[in-house]
Amino acid sequence: MRLLTASLLFLTLSASPLFSQNLDQVIQLEMNEEKLPGLAACVVKGGEVVWMRSFGFADVAAGAFVDDSMAFLLASVSKTVTATALLQLHEQGLFGLDEPVNDYLPFVVQNPNHPGIPITFRQLMTHTSSIRDNWTVMDGYYNLNGDPTISLEEVATNYFPTTGSDYYPQNFYNYAPGSDWQYSNIAVALMGYLVQVIADMPFDEYCEQTIFEPICMSNTGWFLADFEPGRVATPHYFSNGQYVGIPQFGFADYPNGLLRASIQDVAQFMLAYLEGGTLGGNEILTAATIDSVFSLQVPSIDPYQGLIWYTDNYGGYELWGHNGGEAGASTDLFLNPGEGWGVAVLANGEGYNGGILDALVDYAVTAVPSGNWMPPCSTVSSTTSARPGPLRFFPNPVQGDLQLDLPAGWQQARLSLVDALGRTVKREELKQATLNLAGLPAGVYYLELEIDGLNYAPARLVKAN
Repeated sequence: MRLLTASLLFLTLSASPLFSQNLDQVIQLEMNEEKLPGLAACVVKGGEVVWMRSFGFADVAAGAFVDDSMAFLLASVSKTVTATALLQLHEQGLFGLDEPVNDYLPFVVQNPNHPGIPITFRQLMTHTSSIRDNWTVMDGYYNLNGDPTISLEEVATNYFPTTGSDYYPQNFYNYAPGSDWQYSNIAVALMGYLVQVIADMPFDEYCEQTIFEPICMSNTGWFLADFEPGRVATPHYFSNGQYVGIPQFGFADYPNGLLRASIQDVAQFMLAYLEGGTLGGNEILTAATIDSVFSLQVPSIDPYQGLIWYTDNYGGYELWGHNGGEAGASTDLFLNPGEGWGVAVLANGEGYNGGILDALVDYAVTAVPSGNWMPPCSTVSSTTSARPGPLRFFPNPVQGDLQLDLPAGWQQARLSLVDALGRTVKREELKQATLNLAGLPAGVYYLELEIDGLNYAPARLVKAN
């Protein structure tokens, strides 16, 4: 659970076109290998987005493609946002990281095995609080068909105090707070509840006002109700040779993993962290706080842990970030603060994204920012709103030659053909308006075209025997 292409959107690319094309191919191969139906990824560097792409299906059954404004379930990458919210209140002097959380809660949280040792904010943020995920209880916080039906306050007041209906000694580890490391989702839910109590505002509203709005994360929200229908990628698992969609779900301990966001918005969040906490003139954290986030907090206990963020190695570089995994979702966000670049992958499948991260890191290292990227509050790419509708072609169904109705005066066209499982079966530069598909197996395909820099909406194609 909360553990640790269709539309090709071309931004200002700083590495060679060949390098970019090879990166696309690596990602497609990894998607096929890891059984990921849809994916969005980005590279940021030097204060701008230097590469961003979307691949495959947002919903396989519906034939809906991923685009760069499509929201994905972030799973545990959500924790970086929850940490940001709590640290904003710390910056305001409303609490100290080493103060007991009980000084700010309407109930008492204590490990029954060590009742005299307080649990602190820092311990929550470093997974050293001794608070344990009791899945016998936490599985009951799920709604398998929509947004959570109980509140964050109910979760906190039921799980932590001895008077709570979900309280058990098994909600805590045997070790003393601050003496050992164990990853804890429910401790991060408590962080979110502390934001709610200290700010005197619902946690989701607080994030909207102090994080999402200031850096223009307009396709981000904690609940499905925050999105238009069809704008959240459907989670999938792979079984018996096909992708199976999972109904959109929610869980009431949501600050630990329920955030949904587009790759565009994730890129803006990454840039804010890399630019000392400020993007587009709006500050979400100070540079000093971000330096503390990217500092080892408990090296004698865990040599990788910062404030929620932790270090991991991809492409030969030690990076700061977070992974995420949920039913039908796998996500990653990692930054190199010293060199000013970062990479992210959002997928609506359950595979491993390490190979994609390695390739993105290789790209990031050689990329040269253009200096022309416009910060929000404008869209990440001007092509997003200007994309034309599907290009016309005939016949459909087709057996041999497919005739494309290309615009007059076209100069350069790039074609991709994606099968019903989201796999790219053909990708080439078009030399003429006729495409021979005689050797293609019968079935349903989706035709994508980029012509003279414009990405046409994908169109459904049937290949007959």
